[in-house]
Amino acid sequence: MVAEDWADDFERLVDLIGATEDVKSFLEGMTGFGAGMMTRVTNTRIECAVTLRRRKRTATLGGSSERAIVLDRIEQTLGQGPCVDALDSGVPVLLGDVHSDPRWPKYSDALLQAGIDSALGVPMTLGDDSQAVLNFFAPEAGLYTEGVVADAVLFADMSSKALRLALRIALPTSGGTTLRPTWRAEP
Repeated sequence: MVAEDWADDFERLVDLIGATEDVKSFLEGMTGFGAGMMTRVTNTRIECAVTLRRRKRTATLGGSSERAIVLDRIEQTLGQGPCVDALDSGVPVLLGDVHSDPRWPKYSDALLQAGIDSALGVPMTLGDDSQAVLNFFAPEAGLYTEGVVADAVLFADMSSKALRLALRIALPTSGGTTLRPTWRAEP
């Protein structure tokens, strides 16, 4: 992507912080931007969800669509897949083709049944006791080239900064808050 597109995306993320009333709304907007960015660079409709891990509890907090949230929760339920591995390793993890990658057979089967042929988990830097991952889902194998993964990492880096700011604003302060945390980690 060109620098102008990145600047526009980052500006939209910052604007989103001020325009939303709670963290969940921000996360839905952020994943919508992520899905849109990845759709532009791959020329294929991509869906995106975000997973947060705090104090060893993991939850899918938002997505670009209900389908993206369901796809992400499948991975959380199975406890296996690129998002889970990206949370554990702190590096992007690619499932390039559900038909040939042997690492997560149950997860690959579930994605295949949902019409998804590849997925990408990209960690976000939050600091302290929180971790997050953007999970991108594609209906075709082979879309996540080295350049596309690099774009996803850059978007995750930008989104990390915006999410850290949104979370700071959401925390109770003596002066009140703009955003209210409305999510709870699932057991």
